[in-house]
Amino acid sequence: MRHSRISAMIFAGALALSAKTPQQVKASLDSIAPPDTIVKVAYIKGGSAANFARESWGASVYVVSSEDGIVRKVNTVVGHPMMVNITADGKRVLFWERGSSRTYIVDWDGKNERVVTSDGMLIEYWRDKTNGTDWALIEYDTWGQYRVNVDKPAVSIQVSTLGASKLSGGLSDDGTRVVVHKDGAWASAAVMSTTVQHGNGGCQASMRAGPVAQWSCNESGHNNSLVNNPDGTLAFKISMGTDRTGEGARFTQHPNYFSFMLGKYNETASVAYCEPKNPVLLRVSDNKRITIEDGLNADQFCGDLDAVFLPKSVSNRTSIRPSISRTPDALLETYSINGRRLTRGKTDRGAHQGIVITRHGDTRVFLSRKVLH
Repeated sequence: MRHSRISAMIFAGALALSAKTPQQVKASLDSIAPPDTIVKVAYIKGGSAANFARESWGASVYVVSSEDGIVRKVNTVVGHPMMVNITADGKRVLFWERGSSRTYIVDWDGKNERVVTSDGMLIEYWRDKTNGTDWALIEYDTWGQYRVNVDKPAVSIQVSTLGASKLSGGLSDDGTRVVVHKDGAWASAAVMSTTVQHGNGGCQASMRAGPVAQWSCNESGHNNSLVNNPDGTLAFKISMGTDRTGEGARFTQHPNYFSFMLGKYNETASVAYCEPKNPVLLRVSDNKRITIEDGLNADQFCGDLDAVFLPKSVSNRTSIRPSISRTPDALLETYSINGRRLTRGKTDRGAHQGIVITRHGDTRVFLSRKVLH
C-alpha cells in the first residue's frame, strides 16, 4: 500500500513538473500567431472523459492570452460548463451549463457573469459586422436555431427550423448560411431554408470563418476533419492524428486556425481519454500545432477551444477575419493572415504576408504550400 502511495505521489509530481510555465504558454501562442497579433483562447478542462464537449461533466472554463500566458478560470457558476466561445473583441466569454440549460456570458477577467438564455443549447457565437452586436446561436428542441442578442436577450431571430443535433455548427460571417442536421447527416443551408446541401464527413460540423461559408465535419474515426464548400464538394482535409482521435473539433474565429482535443480511444470504455498535452490549436495552412497545457490527467476532457486573433496596434480591437480566395478555376488559394490584402488568380503570388496553397487543376489535391513574407 505504501509503495502504491509513493508511486502515485511520484506520478502526480511528474505531472506537476511537466506543466508549462506562463512564459512557455506565451511563447507557444506567439509561435503560431501572425506577427503583431494577440491570441486569446478559451476552453474547458477538468471534466469527465468524453467524445464531445456536450457529454463531459464537471468541467470549468479557462482562458489564456499571449499577452501574459497565465491560465485563469473564469466561471463562478458550479455545474457542467461547455460550448465555449469568445466575443470578437476578446473581452467576453460565452458558455453553456448543461445541468440548467442556461447560456452564460462572463467578462475575460471572470467578472459580471450573467445568464443570457435559460433554455435551449448554445451552439456558437456570431457577430453582426454591420453594427458590431454580439449574438449567441441557440438550438431549441423543437423550434430549430435562433440567434439571440447577448446584451438584449429579448431580441431573438430565427435562422433555421432545423437543428444541428445539439453538437456544433455555426452561422456564416455574413449571416446567410447555417450548419444544420437533416436526414441523419450534417449539411449547410441558406438561412430559413429547408433545402440543404450535404457534404463530406459524418460527425461534429463547424462553420469556418471568412466569406466562403465553408464548414468542416469529422471523417470516420476522427483522425481527420473534412472541410466542405457550400456546394458540398470537398475543399481540403485537416489531419488531426494518426493513432489518436480528435474530439471537440471546430474552427476558431480565424479561418486559418482549428482546435480539438487529442485523445486515445478506449474500446472498453467507448470514450477517448485526454492525452497529457492538450488542448490543440492548429494552423490550417501548414498543420503547425501547439498545446496549451502539458500536465493534464488522462481521464478528463480538455478542449472545446475557441480563439480570437487581435491586432496589437489597435486600441478598439476586434477579431481579425481575413479573406479567403477560392474560385473553381484558380490553382491558388490565398489566406491573407493579416487581413490587409488578398491575392487572386493562378500566377500572382503577391507580396504580402499570407499562405498560398497550390492545387492541381480541378482535383482539389494539395501539391505544395508556400508561406509569403
